[in-house]
Amino acid sequence: MNRKLFPFIFASLFSTLTTACGQKATSLSKEDVEKASAISFYTDNGTVAPDYHWGMTITVSPKQVNLQVVKGYSGKVVYDKTLQLTPAQYQQFIGEINQLSIKKRKFNGPYTTGGSSEYLCVKRGPLKVFDANKEELHCEGDLTAVFQRLLSDEMAQVFRHPDDL
Repeated sequence: MNRKLFPFIFASLFSTLTTACGQKATSLSKEDVEKASAISFYTDNGTVAPDYHWGMTITVSPKQVNLQVVKGYSGKVVYDKTLQLTPAQYQQFIGEINQLSIKKRKFNGPYTTGGSSEYLCVKRGPLKVFDANKEELHCEGDLTAVFQRLLSDEMAQVFRHPDDL
């Protein structure tokens, strides 16, 4: 083998391996967060009997936060509440999201079967500019807490205890 080509071949192979092992990440940009029309966080309690299954979405837009809870697998909405936000509340939320240094990492599986789910989605208008599930998502802090801080006391109680609905 030509010794002059070895460094290039090695670098190419190393790059391929690190990508395949999930080491590269896509960061959520500050610009996408600041220009977002909606930032949503979804969570559910996994695969359980239909009467006990729930899913919740907190959606934050520049003027409001919404909490929606669905029961069962049919998507029956059992709670849907919206709270208006002040510009200061929204700016604090945006600052906290940016401080989390959110990244999406390549996930090579296998996905958890039956476990709970989490999902983050950032939109600019109808366009998704970032989305990641819990296996792909990496952040430096408590993402759930950042969303929960915007909820009213009633909404926070529902978020903590959706089985009580």
